[in-house]
Amino acid sequence: MTDGLEGRIVSHDVGGRGFNVELKYPQHFRDDVVHVLFEADQACAAEMARTNDRPGFLVAPYGLGAVDGPATLHVTANPYFSSLLEPDPAFAALSCEVPLSGSIDGVPVEGTRYDALYGAEMRVVRRIPVEIRTLDGLRAAGALPIPAPPDFLSIDTQGTEFEVMEGALATIDAGVLALTCEVEFRSMYLGQRLFPDLFRLALAHGFEFVDFTHLQAVAPTRLPVGVRGREPLAFGDALFFKSIASLRAIAPTPDALQLMALKLAFIAICYRQLGIALAALEEAFARPMSEALSGALAGRRYFEFLSALHEAAARAPRALLHDDRQAVVAELRSPPTQVRGADAADMAASGVETLLVEHGFHELAGVVRGRRNEARDSRPGRVRRRSAPPAALAFDRAVRLLRRAVPPRLYAMLRNLYHAVRR
Repeated sequence: MTDGLEGRIVSHDVGGRGFNVELKYPQHFRDDVVHVLFEADQACAAEMARTNDRPGFLVAPYGLGAVDGPATLHVTANPYFSSLLEPDPAFAALSCEVPLSGSIDGVPVEGTRYDALYGAEMRVVRRIPVEIRTLDGLRAAGALPIPAPPDFLSIDTQGTEFEVMEGALATIDAGVLALTCEVEFRSMYLGQRLFPDLFRLALAHGFEFVDFTHLQAVAPTRLPVGVRGREPLAFGDALFFKSIASLRAIAPTPDALQLMALKLAFIAICYRQLGIALAALEEAFARPMSEALSGALAGRRYFEFLSALHEAAARAPRALLHDDRQAVVAELRSPPTQVRGADAADMAASGVETLLVEHGFHELAGVVRGRRNEARDSRPGRVRRRSAPPAALAFDRAVRLLRRAVPPRLYAMLRNLYHAVRR
């Protein structure tokens, strides 16, 4: 950390049993992210700490909630359903069809499915007294392994996600850029808060709803395989990002604002939100970087990748769809035309797509490719061209060669000079 600037991306996973983390990224960036995993079950946390051989993974043996004090952890037959709340008996009558992956007890189970019966999965097998702490209190006491507030906060505590957020509002306001939490649309646990409550709380603290990263349907009645259809949604995972306006409001310094914008851009890329990432990069590179910020980011692969992505996006051909439906109708009435050379180049893979593939973001590259192909195939000439800079791809290649040939700090200085001259 340089001048209070934490160059690593800090992720807090509340409910991190089994080293299950929410933020996924290519292994190329593993040294750029540090995970703090919170686990209320002290025996489980101790075993995680004993067996932890993952660099950048730290175990915090705390259960989190709205206030400090004693509580009871209801350990269930499937330990991943364990909660500080009692299971709702009405939910126990439901089931869902679950695709399996990986292996169980050394047996490969990829591609198989089974019916999860919630009455069996959520059966309480023992109750453990635990001490609950607030995230704000732990930070204030200096009890966390990383003093900086988390950039990414993931909460999966089986029904108490709202209470964890209530006990972390100062931390959230101080610098949490992205939030994901399990949400329920019907009660799984007695007395739990449902999705509308978490949605309103997140919006009140500067977040914007982005997506559901997972949605799970449940069956009111367990039917034979041959008569199963669609089923009602019961729970899922909701993703929220801080808006750029919120970043400007909470950042204590210009350096902090730029760093927050860079980290938000990387997190957005991990969730295939390219538009949000590029908007955050515009904020990050709106002004030259200070020596302190450049030092904090020296050697950070995510920063090198984002710098190249920002430059590649600035030089991507400006191919846009029509924004006037009458123009679309008029074109459809006209005879089909061949795509001219310049227009065909506009629809080829851009430097952005190439960079995503090179750095392991294959799913996002596939999304970009798919949308480009949809636009290209809708009809020749339907995509109009707006200012395609000459030799853009050659320039991209030159920039990538320069980035690899010079030290990161020198490259940052040259990039700042380039942006200053361009403005």
